[in-house]
Amino acid sequence: MSRPARPVAAPEFHAGAAAALTGRTATAERLLNRVVALDPGAGRSHDLAVEAAALLRLDPAARRARILAAMGRTRAHLRLPPVP
Repeated sequence: MSRPARPVAAPEFHAGAAAALTGRTATAERLLNRVVALDPGAGRSHDLAVEAAALLRLDPAARRARILAAMGRTRAHLRLPPVP
């Protein structure tokens, strides 16, 4: 018998971030709240749940700025050009 799959927070987190970037605040908050609810307590999903909770405490403009800053850091780490 196989074990049930653990919930994965990454799809909801990325969808919530995309919604926040496009100004769909209610959708962003719904998805980010799901990430917080899925927190299994350790590992990458926990890290995403912590970040989702931090994003939910921000107003929409600050949330967008934080997401864009994180994207910029990731792109720099990967040696990709900045997003125009």
